[in-house]
Amino acid sequence: MTTRLSILIALLAALFVAAPAHAADTPFSVRYAQTLHGNLSAVGNTLMSCPTGARNCAAARSGSPYSNNDSDATTFDSSSATLSLPAGSTVAWAGLYWSADTSGGSGGVADTHPGSRDQVKLKAGAGAYQPVTATSGNVLGSTSQPTRYRAFADVTSLVTGAGTYTVANVKAGTG
Repeated sequence: MTTRLSILIALLAALFVAAPAHAADTPFSVRYAQTLHGNLSAVGNTLMSCPTGARNCAAARSGSPYSNNDSDATTFDSSSATLSLPAGSTVAWAGLYWSADTSGGSGGVADTHPGSRDQVKLKAGAGAYQPVTATSGNVLGSTSQPTRYRAFADVTSLVTGAGTYTVANVKAGTG
């Protein structure tokens, strides 16, 4: 019994001397609130690599300036995801979140692309890219890792239903 009590006291003491948990750089806040009947759908993708057969993929993987996942030569760092919705569905709200690390990572190349952290492009299906800009309060850096950031923009007017959506010009480093 005293051994268990000693262990319990030691564990409690360790909790009080442990480093405090860090608070988020910015507290969570409500983006959209509405009482609706239906389901929530979310899609996402990464900028990790390109399809093996894509034009310039081998060069991009070896560190050349090619870093696009689509055939649009006017964009960089693009990635697509397909939103599937049941027939008759409508989009009540759509938010676009993007983030990256602009350093070169371990052995990578630091970002050299033009543009800024607050601007990307969004394309629905085979349509044209539309500019998307996050307001200054929605572009947040990290106090512990200044090369990392995250951004948000309301894109409800651009996400009209099911289909493939492509985001391009995400400012990021490679590596």
